[in-house]
Amino acid sequence: ESVPYLVRALHSQDGFARYGAVNALGEILKKPEGGGAERQHGLDALVSAMADEDARIQCRAIYSIAAAAIESGDTELAARLVPLFIGALEDPEGKVRLAAATSLGDLGSQASPAVKPLIRRLSDPEPNVQLEAALALSSVGTRPVMMRKSASAAKPKNNNPITSAE
Repeated sequence: ESVPYLVRALHSQDGFARYGAVNALGEILKKPEGGGAERQHGLDALVSAMADEDARIQCRAIYSIAAAAIESGDTELAARLVPLFIGALEDPEGKVRLAAATSLGDLGSQASPAVKPLIRRLSDPEPNVQLEAALALSSVGTRPVMMRKSASAAKPKNNNPITSAE
């Protein structure tokens, strides 16, 4: 019953109202019960909020819709989100790329189509995005090639004459 009101609030000029509406929609949509047209309307509104002019609202929409898919057990929704989150990995705002990488990791193996875009994010200008991309890749089930190479190159060499004889 509250979904239509929250969807209307997403069109408010007030960023706080939009943020609150995205948050509330996410909480409502986490519940597996209550599918149908109202649920779809709320999900569509969250997807639209991913394109909000305010990066904070974009992030909240990404996190909320991912949580809705995961906590409701909606694997179909999770599969539909992967391409949207892959697109968000290219956003100019680092925090949006961070939210996308984190959410792809949260989707686990369902995010396997995101492996290549996540690998590209390992060289993101934002260190937090790099870290989340690496974590997401481990959740998806793929150990990034770059991490394997850097891990083997980073093995300490024992140049200590006392312990090197061991």
